[in-house]
Amino acid sequence: MPIRTPFLVLALIVLGFIAYSNAIFLPFVHDDVIFIRENPDIGKLSDFAGIFIPEKLKADEAVNVYYRPLLELFYRLEYHFFGFSSEYY
Repeated sequence: MPIRTPFLVLALIVLGFIAYSNAIFLPFVHDDVIFIRENPDIGKLSDFAGIFIPEKLKADEAVNVYYRPLLELFYRLEYHFFGFSSEYY
């Protein structure tokens, strides 16, 4: 009997949640402090052009020198909904 696709997807989601569930209640660590806590642009949700145009990479005072626009977008969305709280409520 072959394994059905919905069962496989559900099993992978459950296994992924089990594997990473211990990280839900942990505080920020290492690069989270630099890329989230010390990022002056984290609260600028309306500046989508600033996320995808890497002009700040040239500035010496840039906090995040890596060009990761989707990750930056997710950080800003998470900050918009959850603030600096790294705990799940």
